[in-house]
Amino acid sequence: MSKLWCHDDRALSWLAMVVPRLNSPREGTGLLVINQADLPVRATLYVPNFDEDIGKLHNILSAQNPWYNVSSWSLYIYERTANNRPGVFLVLRIPRQQLEIILLREKSMSYSTGAIKLRLKDFQGSCLTASVDDNLCADMSEQSE
Repeated sequence: MSKLWCHDDRALSWLAMVVPRLNSPREGTGLLVINQADLPVRATLYVPNFDEDIGKLHNILSAQNPWYNVSSWSLYIYERTANNRPGVFLVLRIPRQQLEIILLREKSMSYSTGAIKLRLKDFQGSCLTASVDDNLCADMSEQSE
């Protein structure tokens, strides 16, 4: 994904007019102009003590969280952790329209007999928080080590 920032509305209009006429560098793909506010939200989720098939995890999270449309989320990367915190670390993209319900539910997801927290990130990679005392960035760096 390439990111461009337009100086003003005139530059944006020009870009929106030119991009559809460009040939994509990869066969079978295309180029689009997308408003930054319409991009999916980047999120991570650490699921402790999970070592089964990733498809099964999708089914579990979907069934236990009917208030979220988990099937519309995209899984970009998953990594199994084998250190002192075994489980799986997911990198997701979530449609922006779901952000409000996620924040209303304090980024909490039901899992097994407890809850796990989504970590949301903005365009610059900074943590999106619903409250001032939410220390998500520190949690993220601990999990990725």
